[in-house]
Amino acid sequence: MTAYIREAARICLVLVFVVAPVFVAVSSPPVSAQSNGPKGDVFVLYPDGVVDTHQLPPPAQDAGAVGNAHRHFPDENLLALQKAGAYGHAGGPTTAGILPSGSPLTTTTAPNVQGLRQSESGGWYPPDTQVAAGPSHILEAVNLEVRVWEKGTRLVLSNYTICSLFGRSCSSLSDPKVRFDPISQRWFVVVINYKITGSWLIAVSTDSTPTTFVRYQVNSASGTFPDFPGLGMSQDKVVLTGNAFRSGNKFSGAEFVVLNKAQLVAGTTVSGTFFGPLSNAYTIQPAFSLPTSGGSTTTNTLYMADVGYNVASSVRVWSVTGVPGPSPVSYVTTSLTIPSLSTPPNAPQLGTTALIATNDNALLDAAYRNGALWVSASSACTPSGDTAVRACLRFMQISTFPVIQLVQAPDFGDIGKYYYYPAIQLDVNNNLVTVFSGSSTSSYASVYAGGQPAGATATFKIPALIKAGEAAYTPNRWGDYSGAGIDPSGTAVWIAGEYALKNSSGSAEWGTWVAEVGF
Repeated sequence: MTAYIREAARICLVLVFVVAPVFVAVSSPPVSAQSNGPKGDVFVLYPDGVVDTHQLPPPAQDAGAVGNAHRHFPDENLLALQKAGAYGHAGGPTTAGILPSGSPLTTTTAPNVQGLRQSESGGWYPPDTQVAAGPSHILEAVNLEVRVWEKGTRLVLSNYTICSLFGRSCSSLSDPKVRFDPISQRWFVVVINYKITGSWLIAVSTDSTPTTFVRYQVNSASGTFPDFPGLGMSQDKVVLTGNAFRSGNKFSGAEFVVLNKAQLVAGTTVSGTFFGPLSNAYTIQPAFSLPTSGGSTTTNTLYMADVGYNVASSVRVWSVTGVPGPSPVSYVTTSLTIPSLSTPPNAPQLGTTALIATNDNALLDAAYRNGALWVSASSACTPSGDTAVRACLRFMQISTFPVIQLVQAPDFGDIGKYYYYPAIQLDVNNNLVTVFSGSSTSSYASVYAGGQPAGATATFKIPALIKAGEAAYTPNRWGDYSGAGIDPSGTAVWIAGEYALKNSSGSAEWGTWVAEVGF
C-alpha cells in the first residue's frame, strides 16, 4: 500500500518554501524576538507493514556493504576553514570553558555491557550510536544493526539489521534514532532513506516490549532527502526533522513533519503536517518531552531548537502547537542571544597524528522536562587555565515558563583534553546527565559520562570514564552522535557511547559501550 497520500496543496507549498540552496549561517533577531511560522502541508500516512523482530534473520544473513555513512553539510569548504580557524590559523571565535569539579556520576556494575561494534554491524562507520530503555529491555541501534538485551541479566535477546526491520536495502539507510516513551509505553525507531526522493522510516512498537512494530514511511520534500534526522515527541505529537539535500549535496534548508502520536501508538492511519524545506534553518533538534516530576503528563507544546551553521550567536526556539487531525499545527520561533557557539577543532589521539572528526556546531540532542528545555552541542572553547582551543561540550538550558528565556549556556572543557558528541537526558529530579566521547595526545578515544546537578548553574561534574579506548583510530569519521535514554524509573539514565576498540588484528575499529548512570 502506498505509504501516504498528501493533499494537492502540498505541491504548491513545497514550491513556496524551496528557495536558494546556498546557506552559510542563520541570522537571528535579538533576544526574545518572535516570529510566526507558515502553515504546514497536511497529509495522511498509512501503515507500511507489521514486523515481528523474532522472525528477522540474524545480521550475518543480511549484512550491509562496508562503507561510510556520509554526513552532509551546507558548505564543506566553510567547515574546513572554520576548523582551521579553531586551530588559530584563521581566527575562529571561541569561549572560555569551565573546568569540571565535584564527584563523578554513579555507575552500576552489572548492566554495563559491550555494545555493538563495527566488524559485526556491516562495517559501516560512524555508528551513530543510540540507546533506549524500557521496563524490561535495553535496545541499542547503530549503522546498521539493532541489539536487544534483557535489562536485569544482560542476556542478549535478539540481533537484527535495521535494513531487515524496514525491509529495505542497507545501501540507502542511515542515521538511526531510538526512544522509549514512558508516557505511551512504546518504542520508536527512526532511520532515513537517503535516496532521491528520500524519506524517514519510522517503526512504533505495539506494546511496551521492542518485539512487534508497525512501520510507516514519510517522504521528504520532492527531490530531496532528509539528512541528520531528529526524533522528538510531546504528549500528543511526534516530530521528525532533517536537513533537506538535493542531488549533488545541494542544501535546501531544514524540514520537519508533525505526526499524530495517538494514531501512531494505535498503529492506524496517521494524520500529519509537513513543513519545509525552510531555507533559513539548519539541523532543527526536536526535544524528547519527559513526564513531570511525580506525574505522568508532559506538555502538548513540542519544543525544538537550532543554531546557525559553523558560528552562532543566538539559539532559536521553536514552539509547535496543535495536533494533526483534530487541530491545525502551527509554530512560533523565539531567538535568544548566546555566547558564541563555534565549530570545534578536530581531536588528537594517542598513537597517531590522525585526528578524529568532530563535525560542526550543530545541536546534537534536546530534552524537555518540568518547564526546562536543554540542548547539547560540540563547541570550541579554551578551558580555564589552558592556552589552546579544544573541542568542548556546550549545554544550554532554556526556561519555557512564564516566558522563553535563556538560563545558562556554558562550555565545559578540560586542560589538554578534547570532548565531543554529547547526548543528554534529564532525570526525574531535573539533574542533567550526558554521555560523550573524548581523547587527547595521551589517551585513545574513550566513552565518558558527566552531568550537572539541578540548580547548580555553570558547573559540571568530573567526567566518569565509562570505557577506555584501546588503540589509535585512523578512519577519522566519528560520531555523528552519542545515545542517552531515560530509564522508566526516571532516576537512572542509560547511555551508549563510541570508543576505539582494538580488534584481533591489533588495529582499531569503532566499538560502543552501554552503561547505566545517575546521580
